[in-house]
Amino acid sequence: MKYLEEIDIGECFCFDKKIYILTEDFKRNGDKKCVDLKDGNQRWISSSSIIEIVDIYTLDKDSTISPIRERKNEYKTN
Repeated sequence: MKYLEEIDIGECFCFDKKIYILTEDFKRNGDKKCVDLKDGNQRWISSSSIIEIVDIYTLDKDSTISPIRERKNEYKTN
């Protein structure tokens, strides 16, 4: 779980049981414009909202599953 303000533009997340993508648009009050992946509607969501990061995958012609956006391993230690 993270706050909406902690994620990057283009990341996907779950909020109120819907999946959204964060856009680059924002309001002076800190609200951020997000696009619902199911119906394409846009919604302003408070940057202090608690969200859950969601990964989106694609399937190629060889039935290989690949993430749309690569994520850094937060737990990897060097």
